[in-house]
Amino acid sequence: MNMILSFNTTSLGMSPNTKEKPWPTERVKPECICCDLIYNPLKTAWLHEMEEKGNLTLNGLGMFVRQGAASFEKWTGSYPDVHRMKETVLQNLGGK
Repeated sequence: MNMILSFNTTSLGMSPNTKEKPWPTERVKPECICCDLIYNPLKTAWLHEMEEKGNLTLNGLGMFVRQGAASFEKWTGSYPDVHRMKETVLQNLGGK
């Protein structure tokens, strides 16, 4: 099975310019998994539209937390509690 992925790695759609989209949703196939590496907002306008079309979507929260955890480990020698980090980020961004 071939997996089709669409990644937005730009800042288009990031707060405060939340209405911007990296490209028109009609260009993305229905079976495509759409990943927007932005985490503020947690769900960009592009991800909202892709979900409405039925596409599976992912935001950048996991990558943000894991990068922070890797940096923390490099500096301290201890791997942090990533679940606690994720909850802290969600609280600070007003997420769920």
